[in-house]
Amino acid sequence: MIKAIVMGIEGTTTRKDFTQKVLEPYARQQMEPFIRSHYPNHPEVSALVKKVAIFKKLGEDDVDGICAQLHEWMVTEARLSLLTALQVCLWRSVLRRGIFKGHIFSDVATSFWKWQSKQIELHTFSNGKTEAQRLILTYSLAGDLSRLIGHFFDAKTGPKNEVASYLTIAETIGFHPNEVIYLSDVYTELKAAHEAGMQVFQVMRDETLDLQIEFPKVNGLDEIELEDRK
Repeated sequence: MIKAIVMGIEGTTTRKDFTQKVLEPYARQQMEPFIRSHYPNHPEVSALVKKVAIFKKLGEDDVDGICAQLHEWMVTEARLSLLTALQVCLWRSVLRRGIFKGHIFSDVATSFWKWQSKQIELHTFSNGKTEAQRLILTYSLAGDLSRLIGHFFDAKTGPKNEVASYLTIAETIGFHPNEVIYLSDVYTELKAAHEAGMQVFQVMRDETLDLQIEFPKVNGLDEIELEDRK
């Protein structure tokens, strides 16, 4: 009996390039005006900006230098928690105002609600930060879907191509791996989840390139039929 579904975000529920072609370019273009309009009066943004200044040995009033450093990090795709936290602040601001919506495929929302009605738990596992995952689903094209998600697992859980990561997820949510389905478009993730004991489906989107014959395939989440959880 399946009791939980764990799924990737990019390429599974959300367009694979949504972060790369929508969120990140917007941050590169708008980070400086965002900082200038929020610093030093916005507490969360100001605290992060000051940490950037300390980290790079810049003066707290050197807004030009701080913005230049943030831009350099974004252009070079630096993986820094300070940068991610400021990007999340910016993305949250624009998503709240409806400047754009978090992309999800058309089959996602109906599948989420159907599975919830069957008392099946939903969780996500993404290389992206938890905050970014949550934002995409909170401000999605179909409304707030984040409230249907139990855990937002990210890179802190472990690499997505390692068996141990999926065993950790199963232990965290309190189910045996064979009571869990893992959904992804990526073969190496599916292989690791399968070796951990989970049932897996490869989700075939138009952008899916990692084609393999080893695992069952679906064109959308709505093709997965499950029994009600007893």
